[in-house]
Formats: sequence, structure tokens, C-alpha cells
Amino acid sequence: MQLVTATGRSYPLQVGINTIGRDMMNNIILNESSASRKHAELYWDGRQCTIRDLNSTNGTFLNGQRLAPYQSYPVPPGARLRFGTGMEATLVADSVGAPAAHEPSSSPPAAPSASSAPPSSAVSPLEMIFHALDIALDYRKLGLAAGGLLAIGIVAALFGWLFLQIGSENEVLGTAIGLLGLLIVWVLSVILTAMVTRMIIVELRGEPPSSVGDVFYYTLQHLGTFFFSPLILFLLLFLLILGEVVLLLIGRVDYIGEMVVSLAFLPLVILNLFIFIIALFGTTLIFPIVADRGGGPGDTISSVWTLVRRAPGQMAAYTMLAVLVTLLAFGFFLYLLFTATSLTLTLVQVGMESDKLTQVLTDLPFNVTDMLDNPFSSLLWGGYSRSEPPVTYDIARFFFGLSFVALAMFVLTVPLLFSQATTCAVYLSLRQHLSDYNLGGF
Repeated sequence: MQLVTATGRSYPLQVGINTIGRDMMNNIILNESSASRKHAELYWDGRQCTIRDLNSTNGTFLNGQRLAPYQSYPVPPGARLRFGTGMEATLVADSVGAPAAHEPSSSPPAAPSASSAPPSSAVSPLEMIFHALDIALDYRKLGLAAGGLLAIGIVAALFGWLFLQIGSENEVLGTAIGLLGLLIVWVLSVILTAMVTRMIIVELRGEPPSSVGDVFYYTLQHLGTFFFSPLILFLLLFLLILGEVVLLLIGRVDYIGEMVVSLAFLPLVILNLFIFIIALFGTTLIFPIVADRGGGPGDTISSVWTLVRRAPGQMAAYTMLAVLVTLLAFGFFLYLLFTATSLTLTLVQVGMESDKLTQVLTDLPFNVTDMLDNPFSSLLWGGYSRSEPPVTYDIARFFFGLSFVALAMFVLTVPLLFSQATTCAVYLSLRQHLSDYNLGGF
């Protein structure tokens, strides 16, 4: 199946979701000023096609009729589509030439019912999760995550050192530096997580891999949404719980209070169940949602609420499945790494002798400044006394320390990649579930 424009340009449709709009990340890029950045989506399951307008400014038209936002409509071969006031195209089967235009129907096609919605994708949630893990272990993502975590660690160590040095003399200034360091580390962590998530979800959608530069530019464009959406969501949940507390104060009123509280108990349990689902599961989907759709904090929180409201059971089940797979994969990886490290240390112990290795590894992490007291002059003038270890012990300790830091960064890199990969898989599975069963046109 392909989309053929009035100028004869053809856009073959991939199986799954095909995004349309001005954004360079779309599958079909519209060079039209009347088109929105994310204008519409065409879903092709290999047999039939549906279209969904993404609340575009100038609308999406099917056979001349404007479509309601976020509603899925069937698009038969030969149907005419228009995006905004510019690009017109026809849906054409691969074995058929472009059909002649026909008169538009008198009314827009009805949204498909659950029975006429496109069937579920052949990829199950579990298969999607494993595919996401496979995508996450790409050398570019490993390099980005490891390098980013190392940079964040260096910044955190620097501000920690400044906090300890300055805070001992000026408590106020030291506290300010510590808070500034926490803020910078937080922002850097958000940027790194957002970049990793964007790289993963682009490939999960079946698109070509994005460069680090493109991902960084996208992250900066939506940094406010990445940064503030979790904060706003948690603030709203806190205000909601605070509202429950205020409401339940009526229970202190004699005669009436106990009746009102008893009647409100079950509804509040259901409400708090949704709050817990949002807090435990919904918040993990914020980064995949922003990485996929962009938009502002309001749009993101609305998307989270749509997922929770329309598919709470699937959200909980898919997320728990993702957590289980992530823990098993990370646990096995950690076991392999621990075994390899233990074996290497054992071999080193055999080669160096136990006492010597113990003396070299003592006091890790060590103070690097101890090595800067002109050790070479000490060697030139006779070296250390017999009771002191030679300077080569300090140098060896330094390289051992670097090795352990690299291993620590690697250990932190894997859960970052695994967690973001599985949450991206959960998000796309939930999104597909809503599309398959027409549960609100997410």
C-alpha cells in the first residue's frame, strides 16, 4: 500500500504506524506551511488502513470531509486524503495504478467499531519488549549512556568536593553550591534519559536510527516537557490526595460525618487505585510519550491519563511484565559481570600473590594527590624505605581504580538502557491496544 500525491510522488506505507507532518522525524514529511508538525497517522496492518488526525490546526480530510481529532477512520484504496489546505494524496494498492478521483461522500465515514478496527499487530507485548532490549544494546546507545553517566558522575563528584571544602568554612555558600550541583545533575540526567529514550523509540517505530545530534536537538526542543511533566503530575496527585484529606474532615461532624465517609469509602478506594497506577506505572511512560509525540506537559499528562483510564489492566500487566524481564536480564548480566570480575581477580591474585594484591587494592578509592608529591625525585634519591610500598603501587592502584569506575559506569548503563527500552515497548504496546480496539483514539 502506498500514498500517491497529486504530483505523482509515492510514499510506500510500512506495516504499523506511519506518522505524517512537517517534523523531520515523521515517516511522511509534509513541506506545507498549513500542515502541523505532527499532523496525522496512517495505520497499515498489511490488509487495511486507518487514519487518525492528531488534532492538527488545519485538519485532515477524507474524501473532502474533515475528520474529528483522535478518531480512527477506515481508508479504502482509492480514497482521497488532504492534509491541511495543501497536500492531496490518494491511497493506492501496490499492484494498482492511481485511481481516478471520485466525488466525495456526503458525510464523513463513521469511526470503526471495535469489531471493524484493525486487528492486533503480530508483535505481542513480550516480543516487543525483547525487541526493545535488542535495540537498546546497540553500541551507539551503550556509548551514549556510558559517556553520559561518566560525565554526570564527574559533575556530581566535583560539586560534592566543592560542597565539602566550602561548606566547612561557609555553611550557607556550601549549601547553595550543593543545591546547584543537585539541580545540574538532575538536568543532565533528564537530558541523558530523554536522548536514550528518543533513540530507542525511533527504532522501535521501524524508522531509521537517529543520529546523536538529531536526538540532542529533539531533546532540547522538548526539554521543558521532559523536565516538568513528572513534577506537574506528582504535584497534581499530591493535590488530589490533599483534597481527599480535606473532604474526609467531614467525618468529624457528628451524625452526618460517619455516613458521608462510609458512602465515600469505596469510591475513594477506586480513585486511590488509579492514583497508585498513575504513580507506579503511568509516570514511567512520560519519557516514551514525550520522545514519541512531543507536545507540552499538558498533552503528556493527558496522554498518561488516557492510557490509565482506557487500559489500566493492560498498563499494569505490561509494566509488570517489563519489570520482570528487565530484572531477569539485568540480574543475569550482573551475574556474568561479577563472575568475570571474580575470575580475573583470582587470576591476578595467583599472578601477583595475595599479600601484594591486597596491599595494592587497599584504600580504594584513594587520594590521587598523594601521587603528586614528586614521587620520581624520591625514586632518584633512593626511593622508599623497605617498610614503605614503592610508588608503582600507587600507580597500579590508580589504574585499578579507573577499571572499577569503568565497570561501575557499565553496571549503571545497562539498567538505564533496559528500563527505558522496556518502558518504550510498554508504551507502544498500550498505544497499539488502544488503536486496535478503538478505546479512545490515543
